[in-house]
Amino acid sequence: MTRNTDVPVNFVRFDPSSPIEQVRYWAQGTRMTAIISSKELWKMFQGYGLKMNEMPAQKSINDKSSSPYHDWQRVHMGNSVVVADIDLLRLENGVPTEIIELKRSFIDIEKWEPYQKDYRNFCLISKLARKRGLDFYIVYNYRRKEPLLDDVSLLKIFEFDHRSQPRCKFLGFRTIQQFAEPETTMED
Repeated sequence: MTRNTDVPVNFVRFDPSSPIEQVRYWAQGTRMTAIISSKELWKMFQGYGLKMNEMPAQKSINDKSSSPYHDWQRVHMGNSVVVADIDLLRLENGVPTEIIELKRSFIDIEKWEPYQKDYRNFCLISKLARKRGLDFYIVYNYRRKEPLLDDVSLLKIFEFDHRSQPRCKFLGFRTIQQFAEPETTMED
């Protein structure tokens, strides 16, 4: 993904079952991974120009923390960085064509809209997508409480483009079968 984006890639591996004390760290251009302490990771990120601080992150955690790294990042990086992951890539003949952000909640599918507080994260993913010539979509599904179940029978689709106003455009609803069909684009 870093080709044509000028975004360096470094990997941090950690034990997901316990708080971060040590991580395995690989920096782009190196051949080996190193085991470094939490403090060394802090210094490494600071060396890349990231502002490290002890301010709490603004965005609240949705259901629960996703990992010990998520907890570490919220404490040590706070509001100074935007952290985003890629939930889903759509491929055509093995080549990425779309980045898809997956969202779910207990809010009725007719009423749910992407939250403004997530736009910073969406803008980051949109910039990456557009630099690679990919489309970026947000796909929402309703989550039932009783019994607890992700209802993916109907999906709500939004296109997000940081270059336009409004940035987020509702495209409609799709069944899971329509969404999965390779020849169907999100805008059909």
